[in-house]
Amino acid sequence: MEDEYNVFLRPTIVFALSILHKRDPKQFIKIIEKIINSKLKYFFEPRINSIIKDKQDWLQKSAIHSINSDSLNEIKDFNPDKPSGTYRIMTLGDSFTYGMWVDTNKTWVKILEKKLNLNNKCNYLNNIEVINLGFPGYDIQDEVERFN
Repeated sequence: MEDEYNVFLRPTIVFALSILHKRDPKQFIKIIEKIINSKLKYFFEPRINSIIKDKQDWLQKSAIHSINSDSLNEIKDFNPDKPSGTYRIMTLGDSFTYGMWVDTNKTWVKILEKKLNLNNKCNYLNNIEVINLGFPGYDIQDEVERFN
C-alpha cells in the first residue's frame, strides 16, 4: 500500500507546499492527512469551479488559474457531447502543460488553440478545442488516470 501512495504523494506534497508557502502549516498538515487517509490510488485533482492565485516571490504578479467543473485548468467547461464541426485535442502533462505560474488563458495549450482556430483552413471544422489535462507534479501514471 505504501508504494501506491508514493506514486502520487511526492508531487502532491511539492504542489501543496508551493500553494501553502507562507501560510498556516496546520492547513498543510490537514491536506496531507486527508490525502493519506483517502483511498486515492493515483492522483490528486484541484477543487472544481475554483480560482487559484499563484504568487511566487520572484513573479511580478500573481498567476490566475481558472479551474472548471472537470477540475481542469480551463476557463470554460466542455460538453461531453462534442458539437458537430468541432475537433478536439487533449494535452497531457505536468506543470509545463498545466501552465504553472501562467494565467490560464496564456498557457501554451490556449495559445495553440487560438493559433489553430485563427489559421483554420478546413471547410468542415468550425472550431478546434485544445483541452488541458496537465497538472503539476504528474508523472505518466497520473496523466493516464486523469485522461481516463
